[in-house]
Amino acid sequence: MLKPDYTAAFQRDIKKLKRKHADLRPLKEVIRLVLEYTADSKEALRRRHRAHTLTGDLNGVLECHIGNAGDWLLLWIRDDGTAMFMRTDKMHTRKVPVGIASLLFAIGTAMPWIMPSVTGMYLYAGIAGFGYGVYSAIDQALNVDVLPNKEEAGKGLGILNLATTLGQAVGPTITSTVKTTTGALRLHSPSPSSWPRAPPCSCCAFRR
Repeated sequence: MLKPDYTAAFQRDIKKLKRKHADLRPLKEVIRLVLEYTADSKEALRRRHRAHTLTGDLNGVLECHIGNAGDWLLLWIRDDGTAMFMRTDKMHTRKVPVGIASLLFAIGTAMPWIMPSVTGMYLYAGIAGFGYGVYSAIDQALNVDVLPNKEEAGKGLGILNLATTLGQAVGPTITSTVKTTTGALRLHSPSPSSWPRAPPCSCCAFRR
């Protein structure tokens, strides 16, 4: 067992979380695992909370994620039988990109209505495509954050991908069935007799 110690910054973070009426039970559970300091507790921290050692300016500091909130972090360091808890806070690092991506996608989608021209379609493709790319960069991380069991993340992501693939496969089948049975969605094209005729060339006019 390790002895707990807390920095002043950590205590300020706790007060801030209490003011926001945050549920501190997930944090207490992680602290318990850190202080237990056994092979099982370290494995639980690694698998369920993605515990890892930082590098750079925070070299040697350990970091993990609290509960299912991927943006709630805990920083601590082990030293001579003591676990010094340094910081814990909700960073909200993923809400900002999601908001920006949603705004860009909405603006891009509106471009063909605002500018019904080729330029509008180019703007739609560029702006909406960029917004979708920003969202795709954190899509999987968001999916993992809301999974009920981190240890079965592969299973949960597999079910999600299966649902997406089934939707893409079943959609065209249903659409073609509706079209065949009801005649809906029929593309109406003018008959060849109604096509505009090109004016005769000069040589044909001369022959006449």
